[in-house]
Amino acid sequence: MPESNSRSAIVAKNALFSVLSWILPLGLNLIVTPIIVSGLGTASFGIYALALGFIGYSFTFGVGKAAGKYVAQFKAAGDTKAISEAVTAVLIASAVLGVVAAIVFWLFSRALVVELLALPHDQIEAATRSLQFAGMVILFTMISLVYQNILQGIQRFDRLFLISNISAVSMNAGAAVIALNGGTVEALLLWNLITVAGIAIVFFLTAKALLPQLRFDTSVRHEIRKKIFFYSGSIILYQVAGNLLFIFERSLIVREFGTSVLTFYAIPLSLAVHFLGFAAGISLAVFPAANSLLGDKDKSLILYKVSTKLLVGASSFFLLGAILFGREFLALWLGTDFAEHSYNILVFHSATFAIMGATIIAWQFTESNEKFGLNAAFTATSSLVAAILMIFLFRIYGPEGIAFSRFAGSSILIFLIIVFEKRIFGTVLLPLWLMLPIKILVAALAAGTASYFLSNLLPDGWPTLLAEAAISFIIFCIALFSMRFFAQDEIEIFKSVLGRLFLRGQKV
Repeated sequence: MPESNSRSAIVAKNALFSVLSWILPLGLNLIVTPIIVSGLGTASFGIYALALGFIGYSFTFGVGKAAGKYVAQFKAAGDTKAISEAVTAVLIASAVLGVVAAIVFWLFSRALVVELLALPHDQIEAATRSLQFAGMVILFTMISLVYQNILQGIQRFDRLFLISNISAVSMNAGAAVIALNGGTVEALLLWNLITVAGIAIVFFLTAKALLPQLRFDTSVRHEIRKKIFFYSGSIILYQVAGNLLFIFERSLIVREFGTSVLTFYAIPLSLAVHFLGFAAGISLAVFPAANSLLGDKDKSLILYKVSTKLLVGASSFFLLGAILFGREFLALWLGTDFAEHSYNILVFHSATFAIMGATIIAWQFTESNEKFGLNAAFTATSSLVAAILMIFLFRIYGPEGIAFSRFAGSSILIFLIIVFEKRIFGTVLLPLWLMLPIKILVAALAAGTASYFLSNLLPDGWPTLLAEAAISFIIFCIALFSMRFFAQDEIEIFKSVLGRLFLRGQKV
């Protein structure tokens, strides 16, 4: 097979895995969430959502990302020993932080539940045990992330997404069985712990098989320890800022409105987080490529522009979809009462994560170019703005005010693009940012118009909703491509760069 065809096949295969890695967990979540809500009730589901938030949203400390970055960078340089040294340093840092997190959760969960969250007496024991299990899940998640990111660094997305999807199926299937059989929140968290620990072992064995030269190297050179320290330190700093906002947000909701309202808040948030998972899946391919192109500014710029356009377009349609279809979707999925409580929250969360999705490429390139302080500074500022606004808005607008505050804080990340482009490329890409909003708005108006007419012609129900969403998406894409959203030379160079890198990754 000619090399160009091999590259195209590999790009297509990895794109397919990327899409599946988002669609399958989302589909499972849509099926399983109503089962768990029905089995636990909204109050107990709020406790479950609280624990899952600590696990997945805040306290996993993405230190493992350093493994992906430096495996890709040192592999491109042909430095095998440096790969083992970097992974060893990241593994030690992750294990230490994970153990500390597990101990802290075990010792202080009751104080958190009683003093900070002020839960009712009948929920204290269940919430305490759930958070203790959450601490153990965090430990195994942090170890697992090291080896997940190694697979990313060597561009073995096929194995990465396959194992991730197996994990999603196992986690959701087990949760559904537990909920259907009257299981408790603690039982659900125990199953989460068992699944995460098992998958961590699978990721370790897979990474070791695909990168046989990988060793646990205790003689890590100072310069590598320094790189890992600064990268990991920046990740910890910006995630601490996010953690503090998370704790403040959840304690505010639970103390003022109760765990039932947290359910109305957290489920739309989980949907928005799934979109960020899609954006992160796209950026997984870009991140190792960006690291491998650090010495080629021209190709790096092309990669940045095309991948940014792709995620700006996807983020825009995600937000448009939440506005157009969110209320009907929630009503069909969880009932009209749930839709009344959660639609506005869904829109604000969607706007928040649309911004995060649109800026994730700038975020990844900032890390690739080792400008770690920028991400930490912008996250801290974003979290501070959101927290201040929450204080003023929650009494007036309730949970909607809290969701809006998170959105307003995330808007700070837009300025990251300006600073990043100036620092890395020497100029702000004004022509790009002047034209993108116009093209997106035209496409959104075309898609919205089609949705309006279809909703008036067809009866309510899942078939109509799915048809509206599909037709609106097609019209949105046609409108963008008719306005040359992507230039042909950008597409060809983008495919060539990623194809070459993916092909190299297959030969590891």
